[in-house]
Amino acid sequence: AAAAAFQEMLQQRLTPDQVSYNTLLDAHAKSADGTGAHQVLNEMINTSVAPGVVSFTIVIEAYARAGDRAAAEEVFKSMQRFNVQPNQITYTALLRARLEAGDLAAAERLESHLNLVGYTLLIDAYARLGKCVKAEETFEALTQRGLTPNLATYTALMKAYAKAHHPHKAEEVLDRLKAEGLEPNALSYLTLINAHSKEGDLRRAEELYSEQGPSLAS
Repeated sequence: AAAAAFQEMLQQRLTPDQVSYNTLLDAHAKSADGTGAHQVLNEMINTSVAPGVVSFTIVIEAYARAGDRAAAEEVFKSMQRFNVQPNQITYTALLRARLEAGDLAAAERLESHLNLVGYTLLIDAYARLGKCVKAEETFEALTQRGLTPNLATYTALMKAYAKAHHPHKAEEVLDRLKAEGLEPNALSYLTLINAHSKEGDLRRAEELYSEQGPSLAS
C-alpha cells in the first residue's frame, strides 16, 4: 500500500518529501526487506531529499530484521558522513542486529545508549543464556537511568531466573511487577509454570495453572 501510494505520487509529478520516503522505508522494514529499504535510502540521497535519523534508523532496523548485521553496521557508519547523529532508537535497532548475529559482546557495548526496548532486548538475550545475574544487573541499570520497566521487561527478567533454575526468584519478580500496578499476562504465568515444572515442583505448577487456567486458554 505504501509503495503504491508512493508511485501514485510520482505519477502525479508530486515531489516526495522526507516523510513520504520514511513511510516507504517503514514498509520495507516491516517486511524485513533490508535491500529494498537501502535502495529507497539511496534514492533519497540521489534526489536531494536529505535522510534524517529516522530514515537511517528504519534501514538499520530493516537489515536487523533480515539478519544482515554487516549491512546494518555499514548504514550506521554512513550516518557520520551525512552528519546525522544516532538516537536511542537507532542504537536499539543496531543492538537488535548484533543480537540476531549472536554477538552479545558487541551488543553489550551499546548499553549506555539504549531506550527501554533496547534494555528489554538485552535482558531477554541474557535470559536465553540463563545469565540471571547479568539480567538483574541490566534491569537495575535501566531503573538507575530513570527508565520505568514495563511488563515485557519484567517478563524477560522472569525468564532469566527460570532459565537459571530459580523459579522462586522468578516468582518474586512476578510479585514486584504486581506491586508496580502491572497486570501479568499469559506469558508471565507460562514462564512460571514451566520453571516450576522443570524443577519438579509440579504442585506449585498446578496451583498456578489452576489460578490462571482460563486466562492461559484464552
